[in-house]
Amino acid sequence: MTVSIYMKTRIYRRSPMHKKGHTMYNFQHGLIAILLLACIPTHSLADDHFRCREVGEDWVWFEDHLAAYVTYATRGPHNRTYEVGTGMSVSGSPWGKRKKYTGDAEFNAYGMGALHIRKKDSGSNFVVCATGLGIGTLPIIPTTKF
Repeated sequence: MTVSIYMKTRIYRRSPMHKKGHTMYNFQHGLIAILLLACIPTHSLADDHFRCREVGEDWVWFEDHLAAYVTYATRGPHNRTYEVGTGMSVSGSPWGKRKKYTGDAEFNAYGMGALHIRKKDSGSNFVVCATGLGIGTLPIIPTTKF
């Protein structure tokens, strides 16, 4: 009996922020949280090193990112072709931009997602290294009334 009473009080109790007119207040707090998360660097940016992995026919995860954009650099064999995919991973493959590279490459990834790489040519597996070179954040625009 005590549990059901507690549940009812939790369900029907409303805070002052749920009143009409506080939608903008909640939206601003959500936007501030997103902007703060956009300032968190990726793992390779924090450690300032290349992360190397063996790539094959399946996508290999390298790291997650959350920023306006992240500039990545990859190093692979100059005689082998590999495919880089960015974005959210859906059913085991990246759902964002995909591009093929040979040797060294530099590219941008946007928003929230992950860096994935796989080999694109025939032959044995090989090693590709990747690191983040820079991170871009969204500009914060003050909301002042004149």
